Amino acid sequence: MKGCRLETTAGMLLQKGNRSSLSEHPSELEDSLSYIARSFLKEK
Repeated sequence: MKGCRLETTAGMLLQKGNRSSLSEHPSELEDSLSYIARSFLKEK
């Protein structure tokens, strides 16, 4: 269940990244990845 939520979050971020150029918002991508990493580590 937790893994599914993590994958959903990652999928949403990838879809958002496809709509807007990642090169234009590199910090936003890094923030999103950091959020996923923290959430993943916190659940272990």
